[in-house]
Amino acid sequence: MKDVGLRVEATGIGSSAGGYAGTASGTTIKSSHVTSLRHTKIVEGDYLKQSNYAVKAQQYAGGFVGRADIDSAAQLGDGLKLLNVLDLSNLLSAINVVSTTIKDCNVSGMLGGYSVLANGTDKNNKVVGKAGGFVGEGSGCRITNGNAYHFNCIVGQEMAGGYAGI
Repeated sequence: MKDVGLRVEATGIGSSAGGYAGTASGTTIKSSHVTSLRHTKIVEGDYLKQSNYAVKAQQYAGGFVGRADIDSAAQLGDGLKLLNVLDLSNLLSAINVVSTTIKDCNVSGMLGGYSVLANGTDKNNKVVGKAGGFVGEGSGCRITNGNAYHFNCIVGQEMAGGYAGI
């Protein structure tokens, strides 16, 4: 049973990889599941030298999604003027429209667990990499009932977490 299960890799500078999506910006994902991420045998101490991770990217890597964030309309101050936002309740509605929502979603690995690696450099040769069992980076997103099962090793050059890198 060699090389059985899902494996995802993104190799470019600033890249994102996830079992479901590399990047989710201003989207809604409901009741979606990633099953059978490839088991990865990782030798302790040689984390960065190994290449057989189930999910691997230069900057953002997660079992379900590499990076989840808000869409560019909410990131730009002038974008809110275009939406004719007049009061706080309208502002919150506008932000809700463009934020990423992940609800009732799971990621699971094969027997022995899956592993995630975020390891790279940016265009200025600065070390980057945020990794998580579910999401590498979740910025301005809402995750409800999202679960990560059967992970083995999560490695990020900047940040790493069993559930989220940040």
